[in-house]
Amino acid sequence: MDNLRIQWRVRYIKIRVDMIIKRSFTAGIAATCFFCQFTFAAVVAGPDAHGYFAETTGNNLRDIERSGPKVAGDDGRVYQVPIGFDFSFNNLTMDDIGVSTNGFLIQRFDTSAFRIEGYFDDLINYGPPLSGDIYYQTMGVAGSKEFIVGYYGVNQYPLGLLDIHMTFEIILHEGSNTIEYQYAELFDHNRVGKIGLSYFPFDPDDNLSISGAVGYHEHTGYLISQIPIPASIWIFGSGMLILTLFARRKLHA
Repeated sequence: MDNLRIQWRVRYIKIRVDMIIKRSFTAGIAATCFFCQFTFAAVVAGPDAHGYFAETTGNNLRDIERSGPKVAGDDGRVYQVPIGFDFSFNNLTMDDIGVSTNGFLIQRFDTSAFRIEGYFDDLINYGPPLSGDIYYQTMGVAGSKEFIVGYYGVNQYPLGLLDIHMTFEIILHEGSNTIEYQYAELFDHNRVGKIGLSYFPFDPDDNLSISGAVGYHEHTGYLISQIPIPASIWIFGSGMLILTLFARRKLHA
């Protein structure tokens, strides 16, 4: 009789444990989904193969035209300039970066390279009156500085004579290591300009591409961040732990 009671008791405990595991797992999933929904509510692209995603943000053009150093020259050149702080991207830390006259930032390492593309296309920046100029500047206080590259009144080649000017900025944030794109006016005249991120060897399947690049952008902004995986794991684990402890209390009551 005692053995029968023990067997029934063991069976009851197993059933209860199975229920605890299922409920905890469900709660963890729900908590994680809630976190993801809250975090990625304004997501417009991604995540890419490296965990970066883009979301909309408020329009806030810094407008450093003529206040920072000018990037001279054209014809698809890249000029290496100081950032003014340490910036980390894709597990790489840098204090300078290449500014391309074709609408992107680029960094090359021994085994890798990437492009940060505010608007990547064949652009003209000869200067007024036919086209605009490119400027860069580091602003803010230590710990929360911003490195800004502004493309002001530039044109798509060969449309410089058609008076179609575009103004946008690429902004790197100190501390958070986020990337921001700001657009005052951008018109893609039946071209395939790229907004997003690209990684060497620039496989399209690995890249981040923000939809809607072709067309007209006015007073818009995007913020690019990396998925906060540790936070989602913590929430998932917390949901499992709380429900497990609660169920164990009921089991021993």
